[in-house]
Amino acid sequence: MIDKNFYFENLSAFDILIDSDRKEAEKAIFKVYCILQRDKIWLNEVALPDEFSEEEAELLMDVEEKLSTLDMEYGFRFDDFYKLVQQEMRDQNIISDTDSEEDSDDGVFYDLEDDFFEEESDNHLNHLTDEELDIVTDFILNSAKTRFDYPQFITSFPSLDEDFIDVNILMPIIVGEAVGDDPELTAAKMLSHFILAGFSVDRTGLVEMVKTMAKELGREVLAFKIASDSLQQGAHPEDVVQQISQIL
Repeated sequence: MIDKNFYFENLSAFDILIDSDRKEAEKAIFKVYCILQRDKIWLNEVALPDEFSEEEAELLMDVEEKLSTLDMEYGFRFDDFYKLVQQEMRDQNIISDTDSEEDSDDGVFYDLEDDFFEEESDNHLNHLTDEELDIVTDFILNSAKTRFDYPQFITSFPSLDEDFIDVNILMPIIVGEAVGDDPELTAAKMLSHFILAGFSVDRTGLVEMVKTMAKELGREVLAFKIASDSLQQGAHPEDVVQQISQIL
């Protein structure tokens, strides 16, 4: 079932805010963009003919056309965000891996929903369990939390639990910096998780947070690079922890 009121309310909010508060306007329009992708998949791949109306199908077409116009006018770079949204939908089991192109990262294997280590045919981590890989990521995360006022930091996200913050904020920053992602890209990956979790966040502020925390977590970034390389060469997680403990 498509929530027509959602689109009307958020598009109206965008129209009202864009001239006075671009940051808030962006929150509304990117939320619309994410939900539109989800609804398009549902309409085209999941819903039966009697589960939606012609009016709802036309609504999605109209919203997509409006977003295209706004993208050209305001430079929201929806195309750059598209693959990230598709990946998020795969993670949420809304679409399958065959429905869109796979993204790949050379050198470091990771996935935001699987402890950042992506299973590939040539991946040397297949012999390790998730629990074993957790030994490394948990060690790096625990170290990261000592670099700043973590208790105060989590109060900035009152509706999100610590696990979400660790997995969708701290680790993406560490991994993004480790693989050389631009802060804009790292923030975009994080933003998709925030939106689907129903949490409103300012994209510009998110980018600045990524830049700041990437500097604060420099040692953890280096540790992740070393750990990733060592694990791929066959080292056991416990040995890797002992190795990176020397720099953390």
